[in-house]
Amino acid sequence: MAERWITKAELCKHLCISRNTLQSRIYPIASKGEHYIHKDPFNPASHKVWKLSEVERLLIQSRSALQ
Repeated sequence: MAERWITKAELCKHLCISRNTLQSRIYPIASKGEHYIHKDPFNPASHKVWKLSEVERLLIQSRSALQ
């Protein structure tokens, strides 16, 4: 079964961080297609949805992201 993509609110709740922290610390190091995709792929201004396992892996590899 494929892992589902989660919203920004769900990601923040799981990581126990604020939306501001997500935007300032994780957005710059996250890659489109690997860590997140746009909900509407034809609209780059649409909401992002996140792959939790990949974001967790990113944070483990980049410990300074949340410090």
